[in-house]
Amino acid sequence: MLRTWVRFAPPRPYLSLLKKISFRHTEAIVFDQIFPSIANYWTRTEALSLLEGLPVSVRHITHARGNSCAERA
Repeated sequence: MLRTWVRFAPPRPYLSLLKKISFRHTEAIVFDQIFPSIANYWTRTEALSLLEGLPVSVRHITHARGNSCAERA
């Protein structure tokens, strides 16, 4: 039902993404958003501290909808 709705829904960036990915991927996203048992939201400082000591470099970090920080390569 979701795939049919996505196909005919008014154009929106998120729905455009869902049109391009497989059904299994869409299903995983939906279940991840509907049934989370744990949700962690970090400040910028906390998110960066999670990466301390790892062999990575952060090029850019931004918030995700004003709720938490997400790292982008």
